Amino acid sequence: MYKLPLGTAIDTVKPLGFKDGNYRYGIRQNLQDDLLTAKRLGFDSVDVNCVYLYVPSDLPVYNEGYELINSLSLKLNAIHMPFSNEWADLACQYEDDRKEIVKLFVKLIRELDKYHPSAYVFHPCGFGVNESNYEEYTSRLIKSVNVLTEETDKKICIENMAGKYFLDTSDKMLDFLSHCKHAYTCVDVNHFYYEKPQDAILKYGDRIGTIHVSDYDFVKERHFLPKEGKNDWNAIIGALKRVNYKGVFNYEVLGKYTLEQIHSNYVALFDEFNDKFNG
Repeated sequence: MYKLPLGTAIDTVKPLGFKDGNYRYGIRQNLQDDLLTAKRLGFDSVDVNCVYLYVPSDLPVYNEGYELINSLSLKLNAIHMPFSNEWADLACQYEDDRKEIVKLFVKLIRELDKYHPSAYVFHPCGFGVNESNYEEYTSRLIKSVNVLTEETDKKICIENMAGKYFLDTSDKMLDFLSHCKHAYTCVDVNHFYYEKPQDAILKYGDRIGTIHVSDYDFVKERHFLPKEGKNDWNAIIGALKRVNYKGVFNYEVLGKYTLEQIHSNYVALFDEFNDKFNG
């Protein structure tokens, strides 16, 4: 029987608004209850994010959530790192600024490593990238990623983009990864506009660091629960099995879905796959 560990993305902080000229965040009030529910249901791990971390001084608020996850003996699969086309672009065209941005991420990784995530997930930005500037933008990103991979033994994962020209196909991603020493891709199966996710998975092979599980209509990313869109889940799970993926089957779906619904969906997907293909 083939089955992957179950995980889900979970928000650990909530915005509190402005006070004294600063935008504040606080730990989400029902976070502990949700984590205890996840543990009771058999979730192996959670994914968290600090994508809204604008200044390092905000990090203690996020750390409180990560400490709670560790204390409950849930695994921390991946941390989604901050991204911005303006202040956190690892391929910034201004070299001095790019180096400072890399230093910021190095600082964050050194702080966050103590919570033992399996991976760090980066959105590569790429807004405004086209055929004329693709090569130079990619070259700058490669330099930055290669620095980050030297700073940690955790997987540095670059997420495939959803139809924005930059890293939006498996061929582009594999070419990019061929220049990165130890980087991986985070496969978001909700992001493929030009190929089937199962085909991309087979091409990626052992360069898959982690995955984001959700469904969509092949028109736009939707983050539906699997089976509510058009993805072929038997084919996707079969591809993961063929490439010997042993990481987390990590859901990244809309907040309207409960942990119970995610768990039931996970059980149904793998039961159907194993019934059809005898594991």
